[in-house]
Amino acid sequence: MRNLGSHRYKLPKPAQSWIDQHKTRLIYFGAIATDQIVQYLPFGRPWTEALSFVKGLTPIDGREVNIRIYRDFSALRSYQVHNFRQLLHKSLEEGSTT
Repeated sequence: MRNLGSHRYKLPKPAQSWIDQHKTRLIYFGAIATDQIVQYLPFGRPWTEALSFVKGLTPIDGREVNIRIYRDFSALRSYQVHNFRQLLHKSLEEGSTT
Protein backbone atom coordinates (compact mmCIF):
# COMPACT_ATOMS: atom_id res chain seq x y z
CA MET A 1 0.00 0.00 0.00
CA ARG A 2 2.89 2.36 0.69
CA ASN A 3 4.18 1.78 -2.83
CA LEU A 4 0.95 3.08 -4.36
CA GLY A 5 2.23 6.60 -3.78
CA SER A 6 0.27 9.30 -5.59
CA HIS A 7 -1.36 6.60 -7.77
CA ARG A 8 -3.57 6.01 -4.74
CA TYR A 9 -5.51 9.18 -5.56
CA LYS A 10 -6.42 7.79 -8.99
CA LEU A 11 -8.22 4.84 -7.36
CA PRO A 12 -12.01 4.87 -6.95
CA LYS A 13 -13.21 6.75 -3.84
CA PRO A 14 -14.21 3.53 -1.99
CA ALA A 15 -10.68 2.15 -2.40
CA GLN A 16 -9.16 5.43 -1.19
CA SER A 17 -11.45 5.38 1.83
CA TRP A 18 -10.50 1.79 2.56
CA ILE A 19 -6.82 2.71 2.56
CA ASP A 20 -7.51 5.59 4.97
CA GLN A 21 -9.36 3.23 7.33
CA HIS A 22 -6.36 0.93 7.36
CA LYS A 23 -4.13 3.72 8.60
CA THR A 24 -6.22 4.17 11.73
CA ARG A 25 -7.72 0.75 12.34
CA LEU A 26 -6.08 -2.33 10.84
CA ILE A 27 -2.46 -1.27 10.44
CA TYR A 28 -2.35 -0.98 14.22
CA PHE A 29 -2.84 -4.75 14.33
CA GLY A 30 -0.40 -5.42 11.49
CA ALA A 31 -3.22 -6.40 9.13
CA ILE A 32 -4.39 -5.50 5.66
CA ALA A 33 -7.95 -6.46 4.71
CA THR A 34 -7.77 -6.85 0.96
CA ASP A 35 -11.45 -7.07 0.02
CA GLN A 36 -11.63 -3.47 -1.26
CA ILE A 37 -8.14 -3.13 -2.70
CA VAL A 38 -6.90 -6.55 -3.81
CA GLN A 39 -7.48 -5.78 -7.48
CA TYR A 40 -5.10 -2.79 -7.23
CA LEU A 41 -2.23 -4.71 -5.62
CA PRO A 42 0.58 -6.20 -7.75
CA PHE A 43 -0.61 -9.74 -6.97
CA GLY A 44 -4.29 -8.78 -7.27
CA ARG A 45 -5.19 -10.57 -10.48
CA PRO A 46 -4.21 -14.12 -9.43
CA TRP A 47 -5.73 -13.59 -5.97
CA THR A 48 -8.99 -12.32 -7.48
CA GLU A 49 -9.10 -15.33 -9.81
CA ALA A 50 -8.44 -17.70 -6.89
CA LEU A 51 -11.20 -16.07 -4.81
CA SER A 52 -13.66 -16.45 -7.69
CA PHE A 53 -12.70 -20.11 -8.00
CA VAL A 54 -13.09 -20.99 -4.32
CA LYS A 55 -16.49 -19.31 -4.03
CA GLY A 56 -17.95 -22.23 -5.96
CA LEU A 57 -16.37 -24.91 -3.79
CA THR A 58 -17.86 -26.70 -0.81
CA PRO A 59 -18.06 -25.56 2.00
CA ILE A 60 -17.95 -21.98 0.66
CA ASP A 61 -21.02 -22.43 -1.59
CA GLY A 62 -21.19 -18.83 -2.79
CA ARG A 63 -20.36 -17.12 0.51
CA GLU A 64 -18.13 -14.08 0.41
CA VAL A 65 -14.48 -14.85 1.05
CA ASN A 66 -12.17 -12.09 2.27
CA ILE A 67 -8.41 -12.18 2.60
CA ARG A 68 -6.33 -10.49 5.24
CA ILE A 69 -2.60 -10.19 5.21
CA TYR A 70 -0.93 -10.14 8.63
CA ARG A 71 2.56 -8.94 9.43
CA ASP A 72 3.24 -12.14 11.36
CA PHE A 73 1.54 -14.75 13.54
CA SER A 74 1.64 -12.46 16.56
CA ALA A 75 -0.29 -9.79 14.62
CA LEU A 76 -2.89 -12.39 13.63
CA ARG A 77 -3.28 -13.59 17.20
CA SER A 78 -3.50 -10.04 18.56
CA TYR A 79 -6.21 -9.09 16.07
CA GLN A 80 -8.25 -12.24 16.78
CA VAL A 81 -7.97 -11.82 20.57
CA HIS A 82 -9.06 -8.19 20.27
CA ASN A 83 -12.15 -9.16 18.24
CA PHE A 84 -12.99 -12.03 20.58
CA ARG A 85 -12.85 -9.72 23.59
CA GLN A 86 -15.15 -7.22 21.85
CA LEU A 87 -17.68 -9.98 21.07
CA LEU A 88 -17.47 -11.33 24.61
CA HIS A 89 -18.00 -7.87 26.09
CA LYS A 90 -20.97 -7.23 23.80
CA SER A 91 -22.45 -10.64 24.61
CA LEU A 92 -22.13 -10.02 28.36
CA GLU A 93 -23.75 -6.59 28.04
CA GLU A 94 -26.66 -8.00 26.05
CA GLY A 95 -27.07 -10.84 28.53
CA SER A 96 -27.29 -8.47 31.50
CA THR A 97 -30.03 -6.38 29.87
CA THR A 98 -32.42 -9.28 29.22
